Amino acid sequence: SIGRMFKREYAVLDLAHRVNAQTYLDGYVRDHTTVLGYRDRFGAVDAELNAELSAYDTYGMYRSYELMHNLTLSTTSTRGKASLSPTLYMGFWRAQEALNTYYRDERWEMSLGLAFTDQTSHLSGSVKAGTNRLLKTDGGDNSDKWFANLELRWKPPYLNKKYRDASLFVRWLLNDFRFTTTTNNYRESSLAFGINLEY
Repeated sequence: SIGRMFKREYAVLDLAHRVNAQTYLDGYVRDHTTVLGYRDRFGAVDAELNAELSAYDTYGMYRSYELMHNLTLSTTSTRGKASLSPTLYMGFWRAQEALNTYYRDERWEMSLGLAFTDQTSHLSGSVKAGTNRLLKTDGGDNSDKWFANLELRWKPPYLNKKYRDASLFVRWLLNDFRFTTTTNNYRESSLAFGINLEY
């Protein structure tokens, strides 16, 4: 990690490279992954950019690549004992085979989230909604996914006097899938509620 990049107070650059090299009597495996991350703050906006490139080579007979990068923008507004934190996420992923089938799959995702906390009422929560699109070139189904989730959490003072970080929660989740083959379309949802107690 390198801090204060470009003489910026909050700029941090992370760079890493991983190698998996194995040799056998009848072949070899050579996998390389390069990871790049950059974090910075522009005014009231926190930005984080991540990129990862992986190359896989097995026996010289199978070779593929994966590319992933995403950008997250967020900020926090505080008034008294309450705060709001909106977040925008944009991501891209590609997988490509380079020797035999030459397939290429691509996925895009975008989402918007909002988290809040209120120390006066002991309430906190988050809501997130977005879309995810998968494009395939090997004859498989393309898909569009819409998703949303919501979580609310309350920390009753009387419980926190007896237990550490005790809270009541409710979680809701919705996923809606649409495929090229429309008979594969489906929707799923879930609702959960409970209590967390730490001794």
